[in-house]
Amino acid sequence: MKKRVGILTSGGDCPGLNATIRGVAKALYARFGENVEIVGILNGYHGLITGEYKEMCEDDFRGILTLGGTILGSSRGHQDVERMVDTLARPGISVPFCIGGDGTQRAALAINTEARRRGLALSVIGSPRTIDNDNSVLRTTLGFETAVSEGRLATSAA
Repeated sequence: MKKRVGILTSGGDCPGLNATIRGVAKALYARFGENVEIVGILNGYHGLITGEYKEMCEDDFRGILTLGGTILGSSRGHQDVERMVDTLARPGISVPFCIGGDGTQRAALAINTEARRRGLALSVIGSPRTIDNDNSVLRTTLGFETAVSEGRLATSAA
């Protein structure tokens, strides 16, 4: 049976989103080969609530490193955790991979809690990224160093 992994990006824009998406996909294909299916959840948690997703293949992850933003789209905020869990179950996603800041990680925890309450075998993975560096567990997060570097360049050029 193939493992179905969903990838979503949520929250504001941040450097490295497409690189993270690509890295996750490459690692999954390297580890599971043809025994993995990747589902791109479009427009963050909004897309998870409304069921906006697309089946992806290895070609979808080529040439995205230099693209800004996120190939999956994003949205802010989340609500209706019960619907999100329902939506994950519909296409059989057992591993949602949630890339985003503190709000995204809180929503990922809520999804995990709701899935466990229902007795569902769901492995929620959170990948923190935020230019604010407002994660109490990590020294720095994806996007923070680039934001600081760019800020210094803009300040020195002024």
